[in-house]
Amino acid sequence: MKKVKRNNTPRRKRLNEKQRISIANDWLKSYNGKNIVKDYSNWFGVDLLCAIRELKIVGQIISEEYEIRVRKSLEDKFLQRKNAKEKKRA
Repeated sequence: MKKVKRNNTPRRKRLNEKQRISIANDWLKSYNGKNIVKDYSNWFGVDLLCAIRELKIVGQIISEEYEIRVRKSLEDKFLQRKNAKEKKRA
């Protein structure tokens, strides 16, 4: 008997951008948390910049200051990893 391989990843984390945007309005109606970008990112399994971009498409207002802080944070994290790899090689 053939064993069927099952995908254990939740469906919401397997959606593409169009699918996420189409159901984002329903998710927003039931959302009642504090940090919408972080929670969107966790729920749909995307990074923070992607969450910001998609929430703006849906019509949420995200401050430019917050977006700049997120970009700076991700750049700093990238540089830290790069420096750690170079240190490890040396």
